[in-house]
Amino acid sequence: MHQFLGNCGVFQKEFVFVTNGDFDLMHIATETEVKNVPLRNYLMRWINLKKAWPGKLFPNPGAKKQVLYDFENANQIYEAKKPVIDNVQSMLKVLDLEMEGKQGAAIDDCLNISRCIIRLLQADFTFT
Repeated sequence: MHQFLGNCGVFQKEFVFVTNGDFDLMHIATETEVKNVPLRNYLMRWINLKKAWPGKLFPNPGAKKQVLYDFENANQIYEAKKPVIDNVQSMLKVLDLEMEGKQGAAIDDCLNISRCIIRLLQADFTFT
């Protein structure tokens, strides 16, 4: 992968991976440790689109709020910090985009997530 990214000129600019959850890149870190392969710096940070979702810019009316109770202080009730958006289908719906390809197929998910990112950038959303 490192050689492929280099051949594509990715290292010529600043970049970060955008994911639809933390699992994949966390799994890569685990796999590199198990296989005794060096973990590249660019694999240690990423943007989880679910967590970075601009809820004020593109609210998700279907989002469920989770209420939690603090059992040590019975007077404290608070809402959990859950992602505003929970899956690619919700993202597409909120952005008024149609699903392309097959739901759950990795390459099609990449295409659809990319389309969501492009739409967010067009709306002047800044990923930080």
